[in-house]
Parts: sequence; C-alpha cells; structure tokens
Amino acid sequence: MVRYKASDSSKTFTQASGANSAVTGQGGVTLSISRSTTFTVSGTFTSTTGVTVSAGLAAIKEDIGVSVGVSHSGTSTSSGSWTVPSNWSYGRLEIGSLKHRGTVQKYIENTQCALNASGSAAIYNVPETGWTFVHVNAS
Repeated sequence: MVRYKASDSSKTFTQASGANSAVTGQGGVTLSISRSTTFTVSGTFTSTTGVTVSAGLAAIKEDIGVSVGVSHSGTSTSSGSWTVPSNWSYGRLEIGSLKHRGTVQKYIENTQCALNASGSAAIYNVPETGWTFVHVNAS
C-alpha cells in the first residue's frame, strides 16, 4: 500500500495580484473591495520522482483539511468592506489567499504493516482555493 503524508510547517496570508486587490484610507473611512474583479495568487509545488503534484495536492487536502492549488485565480464571489478605526492614521484592506508551506512524503507499507518513507519529500508553498480579506494598520 502507498500512502502520502502532508506536513504543514506554516500558513501565511498572501495578497492577490491584480488591480484593486488592496485599498488604503484614513481613519474613519470605510474601505471596500469589489467582487467583480479577477484576482490571482500563485504558489509552487516541487514534485519528486515519488510524489506527483496531483498526489501531493490530494494529500494536503486529506491531511491538512483544505483545498489548495498551485495557483488560485478567479473572480471573488464576495466583496469585503471594513471601516478604518478612527484612532488610526491609515488602514489597508487586502484580498488574497492563505498559503500553506510544507512537505509531502511518500510512504510504502512493508510486510510487517509498517510505513517506510520512499524517496525524497516534495516541497509545497500553495494557496487555498478560497479568498480571504485582511485589514492592517498602514500608519
């Protein structure tokens, strides 16, 4: 039996590329990002002879519990808005995706039912397939 095991080492927000993926305003101003704009967040998956991209992405979904792709592109189906706190000089609203970084290792079950690592692990830094909004103090 062959098994692939994904291990996440970090998760970070990455702002999407594309026009209007971030807006900045002064304290007290309401900022918004429209859902009618197409955005993209790209990632990387370094496959090995033992771990293909498709097997690795499936392992991430199973083990980490999120759907990911080597890149995520599309029109956001939801808009986001946020009012900059009045005690901030400037705030920034961004749309993007959470990116997961880690490895996927291939394992083969031996005759004693133990799993043994096979080959080298694939390395990934890939975005989730959903959009996320964040706001930050841009003062």
